[in-house]
Amino acid sequence: MPATFARSEQPFAEFETARGVGRPEVDGTITVTIQVRNVTNRKAQKTVVTDTLNEGLEYEWNSAVTNNHDARVVGTNPYRFEIGDMNSGEERILTYRVLRRKQ
Repeated sequence: MPATFARSEQPFAEFETARGVGRPEVDGTITVTIQVRNVTNRKAQKTVVTDTLNEGLEYEWNSAVTNNHDARVVGTNPYRFEIGDMNSGEERILTYRVLRRKQ
């Protein structure tokens, strides 16, 4: 499996995903942005985006947002972000912040 992917409940939908990161902020946080699009002709039920962080990075608690709503996060690394149902052709933008783990 790739480090970043989306999945729905049955009947499964297909998704296109793109992932990028912003420049580090002064406080050291980095914003991760994941674009997800439902490319099937049916509604995707209970869509979950899974993302794996590189070694030395940690998810910043309560920072996950999708389309201006909080996203529920499950797991450690990889993290699973619950972004809800998606209509055919619908696109969502998930953002969250990461911190460098202190040595």
